[in-house]
Amino acid sequence: MLTISCDTTNAAFEGEGLRAESARILRALADRIEAGEDFHTHRNVRDLNGNVVGTCRLKPCNCANPCEHLPTRSA
Repeated sequence: MLTISCDTTNAAFEGEGLRAESARILRALADRIEAGEDFHTHRNVRDLNGNVVGTCRLKPCNCANPCEHLPTRSA
């Protein structure tokens, strides 16, 4: 299960920065995951100014039905 949480209320995300900084963070996380960094515990996510704006966690799902962890969708 991959869990990413990011607060987008600071200056790095203002205006067009919302899309650009979000994409930059996702690319940086992808690079870190691919390089083998351990994400079994929550790891900090930082904006381009170095501020901690969230967390990321990646761990295998060991349950019988992985969908039980996902939020339910209403029709």
